[in-house]
Amino acid sequence: MGVKYLLYHDFDQMIFLDQQILKRLYWLIYAGQSHEQVNALIPLDTSDEGLLAGIPQALHSSPSRSYVPGLNALARLFLIWQASQSVPIKTMEHLQESMKQAQQALTDLPPQLKWRSRPGSPLSGEERVIGGDFGTDVQTVNLKVTQLHIRANLLEQMNGLARAQNVLLTPIFISEERHRVVDELLDILYHMPNEVFDANGYSVVPKIRDIGGALLDEVRTGVFGANQQATLNLDRLLAKLEELDVRCQDQQLGTYL
Repeated sequence: MGVKYLLYHDFDQMIFLDQQILKRLYWLIYAGQSHEQVNALIPLDTSDEGLLAGIPQALHSSPSRSYVPGLNALARLFLIWQASQSVPIKTMEHLQESMKQAQQALTDLPPQLKWRSRPGSPLSGEERVIGGDFGTDVQTVNLKVTQLHIRANLLEQMNGLARAQNVLLTPIFISEERHRVVDELLDILYHMPNEVFDANGYSVVPKIRDIGGALLDEVRTGVFGANQQATLNLDRLLAKLEELDVRCQDQQLGTYL
């Protein structure tokens, strides 16, 4: 409530620095909640040094790397999801447009926040640009898993529409996109250190589990001869998910010891 009060009553009287800090705080707290003017509340992609220009005594304590671009990218992902669910009647065309937006949401990230498949992966084999640190790796995982989770949920809604229209088998484009989502998820799960997932806390595990649930449906129904590959991917996903679950439980136990 305090943040909303400042936004609605004191925002215009604040100096530029305080406005930007308040915007960052808003998205850290309310990123997943609806708001009619959220686009105007996304902070500028500027470093702390830029915000602190003209305040020499504060420059020495400012970190050299800004994490605001990652925060803003996460906020935009939430906005894409919110817009996809805000229509009274969902159509295949609307969901496909939302899917396109979700697919493109991370294309303009700084190099250190972009995930590219590692050598030996089943994807492009293109090595990820190295230039970040542990903090940006944590953001990279959060952004990518959140994007994949949104795409997976949109696919399930598209699949539901297809079934409502008496399409007994999952349409090819839905099945292919589902496999891409799973491939990208497995790629980051098996090439990013577990410590990076640990730093995200328990928030990414339910998202991974949701994607696995959709894959389980793929295994049970089986379409276009893809069942065997889906089964192999499900086994790999469940193995990694069990490992992350154990680590999360260990972390939670450690807080009580």
